[in-house]
Amino acid sequence: MGWQTAGSLRSPQPKEILLAPEHPVGAYGWWTAQVFLQPLVIALLITLIAVILIRRDK
Repeated sequence: MGWQTAGSLRSPQPKEILLAPEHPVGAYGWWTAQVFLQPLVIALLITLIAVILIRRDK
């Protein structure tokens, strides 16, 4: 069942998505981004250190 089932096929798509209060994103704001933030920062630091070390060897 999609959003088209609520009306005709020409009905506009809903503009906002409502989340339940207990949903992680609804309850904690950018909680989902925080889950991926730490591994991303670690990967970026490792890449940066690798690039610096490779350029020093040349």
